[in-house]
Formats: sequence, structure tokens, C-alpha cells
Amino acid sequence: HTMATTTTMMPLLILLFLLTRKSLADMLPSPNLYEYINPDGGICLLRLLGDSDYTYEVDENYFTVISTPDGKRAYAKRNIESGDLEATDCYCGTSCNPLKHGMHKLEKRSIENIVKDSQDCLSCRRPQEHHLHKFIQRAKDRKATTNSVKTPVLHLIEEESSSEGWRIKDERNGEEDTGRRRMEADVTRLKNLVVVIRFADHQDREMPPLSDYDILFNAIGGNPRVCNTGSVRDVFRFNSYGEFDLISIIAPIVDVDQTETYAAAGQSGITIELQKTLRDALNKLDDIIDFSDFDEDSDGWIDAISFVHSGYGAEFGGVDCKNTNQDDRIWSHQW
Repeated sequence: HTMATTTTMMPLLILLFLLTRKSLADMLPSPNLYEYINPDGGICLLRLLGDSDYTYEVDENYFTVISTPDGKRAYAKRNIESGDLEATDCYCGTSCNPLKHGMHKLEKRSIENIVKDSQDCLSCRRPQEHHLHKFIQRAKDRKATTNSVKTPVLHLIEEESSSEGWRIKDERNGEEDTGRRRMEADVTRLKNLVVVIRFADHQDREMPPLSDYDILFNAIGGNPRVCNTGSVRDVFRFNSYGEFDLISIIAPIVDVDQTETYAAAGQSGITIELQKTLRDALNKLDDIIDFSDFDEDSDGWIDAISFVHSGYGAEFGGVDCKNTNQDDRIWSHQW
């Protein structure tokens, strides 16, 4: 099975960016076609449409297909009474012509059914913001009662007299990267904590070095190897006309106790299970990170936090190179 992607990082890592908001925004599905090989060897060229609330697969000509119990992709028709899609005996990857068999392009479930399923899962989609507040309060309490100093993570520092301006320094080994341009003094800056997660069943997967995550998030103008179209920082600078600068602090890689399948919970990760996984990662970092450092407005909430994890995005559709179906992978999204 092939995936259409141009990334050079291995594996493809997905960004979950949180600004402690109450709304949910999803990454759009990849527009690229991917191959699906039926058990009988028939090859379908498919693409994913919709969003994490409701996704459906279509072939290269936009006729809807659905999975059958035997693992095939069959062309679908909507049942007028139930509003759900039903498989026909016309299969993708065969000589069957869906148009001649009365199928319609872009066939979907009824709006009523889509809305009902979305409402049924509404409670599992709410962010557990009170847990972020808990980590802030715990850090403040620790500061008030102890003088302990935690193991430092990557910190960005500003050299006012340097023509290079922003530099990144790893205080654990004293190394510096002076490849930062000088930033304007009147730019609004926000510190963003980046938590890198490796799922329990991905221990054998090679993760990029932390320096690559720093490039992905902070490099101005991008990087030809890691992010040739620009960094996360570039996105915010460009869309704010240079008035907003997101400065990301990269935490050490966290090995969580949960698997990718658990976190996805058959719903591409828009679930309570993923939130439990993220909370596990924060608990593991609590001994080495002072979360109150990321509450610069002192309102009791982490100002900005991003989660990057091992695995391939559900928004790419189909089955990934590890034979994991899209429902068992994480759909990139923002709370």
C-alpha cells in the first residue's frame, strides 16, 4: 500500500496545536489519491473527503465506496429509508462501471445521521482543559514550597546585541544554533510548549532528533531538508503580517503507555482516549518541566501547547505502510 507524501521526516509526525480554545478545527484531508488493494488483488485509486466528523472514500472519478466485511471496497448507494450507505455488488478495482449501475457521485449518508452521530460523540470531543490548569497549579505550588530546579529543556534566548538575533540554546550541553535572524522589537511573541510523543507500539520506530523539531517549529524561511515550504513559526508570522511570533520550546520525547490504536479508538483520535494519552504524556513530563513557565499572563492556563506524535495522519486516508487503517490513526486537529 502506498501513501502520497513528500515529507522527509520519518515517520510522518502529526501536529496537534492547542491554544486552550473551546472549539475544534480539523486538518483537511489530503487531496492526493492513494492505492487500496482488495483481497482479490484488484487495485482501487481512492481519495478521502470530509473531515474528522464524517469522512468517506471516493474513487478517482468521485464515486463513493465503502468497506465490506471481507475487506473489499464496494460502490455505495444510500438507503432512502435509513439514510445510511449500503454496499452494492459492484466493486472498485473490477470492470464494474458504477455509472451504468445507477450510482451517484459523492454519495453520502443523510445529513440527519451525520449530525446525530456528531452530537452523540460531542462529550468525547470536549477538551479536558481543567487538566492543563492542574499542571499549572501544581508547578506554582512546587515553586512556593521548594527551591528545586528542574532539568532544563530547549530554551530560546534573545541576544540584543547580536546581528543574528534569536538563537536556540540547549542548556543541557551548552550548544547553540546561531541561525536565527534578528526579530523586530514590537512583535508580539507567544511561548509554545511542544510535547513529542511516541506511542507504546511504536518503540521500534526511529524518531527524528529534537533539533529537527526545532527546525520544523522555529526556522525562519523553512529548511530544505525538514520543512521546505516554511516552519510553524513562518505560518503565524506570515498570516499576522509579521506582528505575531510563535516561539516554540521543544520538550524531550515522551514514551507514553498507550498505543496508537487505543488513542485513536476507532474514531481517528477525536476521543477521550486521545486526551487521556496526552494527559499521560504531561504527567511524565511533570518532573522535568515547570509548566508555570508557559503561563506568562498568569491566568492559570498554559498559553500554548502543541503535541507531535509518532504515526501517520488519518487525514491521508486508506491504510498506511504499517497496515494501520485510517480510523486507527490520529486525525490532526486543534482544540
